[in-house]
Amino acid sequence: MNKQSSIILSIAVISAISIGAFYSLNASEIQTVVIGQSLPDFPVEYLAEKTPYAIQGTVSDMISVPVQYDEVGIANVFTDVVIKVTKDLNQQYTDDRITVRIQGGQTDKYNFVYESSPTFTIGEKVFIFVAEKEPNSIYGDNYYVAGLQHGKYNLDEEGTAKNKDPNRNTSVKSLEETVKKAKEKSKRV
Repeated sequence: MNKQSSIILSIAVISAISIGAFYSLNASEIQTVVIGQSLPDFPVEYLAEKTPYAIQGTVSDMISVPVQYDEVGIANVFTDVVIKVTKDLNQQYTDDRITVRIQGGQTDKYNFVYESSPTFTIGEKVFIFVAEKEPNSIYGDNYYVAGLQHGKYNLDEEGTAKNKDPNRNTSVKSLEETVKKAKEKSKRV
């Protein structure tokens, strides 16, 4: 009976450890939450006319921002994207870095993905239209990418400006010319 009790006790301990390990592994899994949003069209000309900065640079850091709740209690997860500025086509931004806040990001339990938000990776060369800080917006007192996904282009491929929407892909030269023409037009009005 003593040997049988030892075997039963050993099986119970092994089972308890296995169950605990299973729950620990599952508890540490990060769940992805995808938030779909419809997005109106924001043409390059519109973004160029309405934003103060047209920044080219390289993503140097991405910082998760803790969950924030709006006035009705809805959770928002953000990521602050730090970009080393190469140039501002509008010649207005003078710092060597800019931080823009985007919706989406990871907490200890969830990865929030907003389909209409731009996506970034560290080391990526980018072109972004940057909106002025609006303290009463969801972004708080932070710069953000105007036009969401329409306001960000990947410049990693030499001479090519790629948008999250492939129909908006263009050459860097064409993008720069469009921005300059739209900005000149907005100054005349």
